[in-house]
Order: sequence, then C-alpha cells, then structure tokens
Amino acid sequence: EISKRYYSSQNNFQLSCEALSQLHQASMWYSNEHHCNESLLPIQLREKCSNNFSSNTNIPSKLQRDIVKSIKSLPSYLGISVIEEESCCKCTGYSIDVLISIQQQLLAVEIDGPCHFIGYSPNGATMLKQRQLCSLGTTPLLSLPYWDWDM
Repeated sequence: EISKRYYSSQNNFQLSCEALSQLHQASMWYSNEHHCNESLLPIQLREKCSNNFSSNTNIPSKLQRDIVKSIKSLPSYLGISVIEEESCCKCTGYSIDVLISIQQQLLAVEIDGPCHFIGYSPNGATMLKQRQLCSLGTTPLLSLPYWDWDM
C-alpha cells in the first residue's frame, strides 16, 4: 500500500521522521525474516528512510558516560579500549552506544537504562534493535542493563 501511495503521489508524499524510521526498521525486518535482499519499499523511499534513520542524533546518558569513562580508565595490559562512542552500524543504521576492542576483537556495547525495560524485560523497541543488530550487524553485541552496573 505504501509503495502504491508513494508512486501515485510522489510529489506530495510526506511522512514524519518517526514514520520514516519505522518504515526503515520494518523493511529491514521483512528482508531479514524472508531471507531476501528485496525491500518492501521503492528504492528512493528506502534510501530516504535509511538516511533519516541514520541521521538521528543521540545524547549519551550519564550512565553511558560513566561506563565509557570506566572502560577508558582500565589498565592497557587488559587489551580493552574504546574505539568509538555513538558509532553508526553501517548495515542497519542503528547508533551503537560504544564500540570497544577487546584483545583486538570488536564488540558493540549497548548500555540500556531504565527506559529500555518494562520491569526487568526489554521493551519492544529495545528487543527489535538487539535482534536487528545481532542478525544484520557484523559486530557481536553486548547489552548491558543498568542494574548490572548499579550494583
């Protein structure tokens, strides 16, 4: 239906940034679940959705800043270093909280605060992000819930 509306009214077709992001996520889900390289979206709309999704800026939380500071303070002989904060996954467009190297092996770390959970279970958005990063990304993912840090 979206493709039909997009093609029939290309000049007037307007979607909010949130809708473009959701279409990007749905398109990735569809392609992954059906093991195909095809998308449900026309190429121009797919690129617009992807560009919008990747351009979202994130502001690190205090928890994230504290954890990154702690990782950076580790002794160098451990072989653990911060490569990049707020790294963009090229395969998915998701922002990864911190990309670290452990003994020259990359690891994506998501630092998940209370808003990522309902009780102690990840909420839907968090589960989708983790699933898509694990299945479509190229770097192993570690999700660090706030209660593991706040001990």
